[in-house]
Amino acid sequence: MITAPVLLLIFDRVFLSPSWKAVLQRRWLFYLGFAPAMFWLTANSVGRVENHAGFGCIVVSPLEYVRSQPGVILHYLRLAAFPDRLCFDYGWPVATTWQEILVPTAIVARHGVASVALRYRPRWASSASPSF
Repeated sequence: MITAPVLLLIFDRVFLSPSWKAVLQRRWLFYLGFAPAMFWLTANSVGRVENHAGFGCIVVSPLEYVRSQPGVILHYLRLAAFPDRLCFDYGWPVATTWQEILVPTAIVARHGVASVALRYRPRWASSASPSF
């Protein structure tokens, strides 16, 4: 819930307003209204360890979390196209071997670089399409 107002602000900018200045001029009071709730949620969640998050949550270090995330991202992208075996808690194992870490990281990084490149060079996308 802490990130919901930020996502709403980004949605507003991307789909409803022509610029950040327009967003803030039109709805600054609306977004300012989220500040107390965001402050309260942040203040009450920092430093708290919840043992009941997930089903049998295993505590992982930040490094273990980061090195496992590319595989998780690819898994969810696959599920977006082919939704099968859906559940609330996948019990994702921590990536330990270099194949489990580097291969998904390279794929996610390649797609990230391509997204940024196509954002700033949109004609690359149009020049790659076949002409019929």
